[in-house]
Amino acid sequence: MADSKELRIFHNRVMLDNHSASNYKILADGGLNDFDNHDLIDKVQAIFPDSISFEIHFTKKGNSPEHHA
Repeated sequence: MADSKELRIFHNRVMLDNHSASNYKILADGGLNDFDNHDLIDKVQAIFPDSISFEIHFTKKGNSPEHHA
């Protein structure tokens, strides 16, 4: 079995148009990777700066990444 660095995110929120929930997976290898849903995000990068925290960077249409820690 190959080593997997997949990070699964389960995120729920209700928008003004009453749509909700996002479940997605990110390849957590430190590289800038394609995102499953290009309507939301084009590229995503997951970085683990230490053993207890991680950062996620999102890029849409070549704009600077949005940062979440």
